[in-house]
Amino acid sequence: MSDPSRLKFFKVFVETQSKERLRIPVYLMHMEGQKPQVFCLSGSSGDAWQVNLVEVLEKDSDELYFTHGWATFVKDNLIEHGHLLLFQYAGELNIKVEIFSRSGCPKEAAFHARCSQSKNIPIRFARSYGLLQKHFVTLVDPSRGQWLGELGF
Repeated sequence: MSDPSRLKFFKVFVETQSKERLRIPVYLMHMEGQKPQVFCLSGSSGDAWQVNLVEVLEKDSDELYFTHGWATFVKDNLIEHGHLLLFQYAGELNIKVEIFSRSGCPKEAAFHARCSQSKNIPIRFARSYGLLQKHFVTLVDPSRGQWLGELGF
């Protein structure tokens, strides 16, 4: 598909099956010409969560799951049994997620959700790139926007 924004899917959240991991369509395995291991989920609040993508062999077929980071996304967005989640691929391994309550309306609490994932840089990475003596770095996003970030270890 030439327009990645047309790649969409939805899931009805079933707590017993999706609280710790979420099964997703297999086509996400080959996005951007690569085999990604991490996606960034952007919620209605504008915050973003990193989730790992894991391939699992089940019943003679490969299945894909969002794993590490998914439970935090669920908790931070107050997702409950029966909520509908609409996923839209936004390019650059980013996925926008809209959350709808059982009434079919957008979930109001999702607009106020804040990511509780750790933002600290792993110490091994910081050592490898000589970041231990620095307190701030400039991050550059794909559209060339720049962001000043404070380092935490």
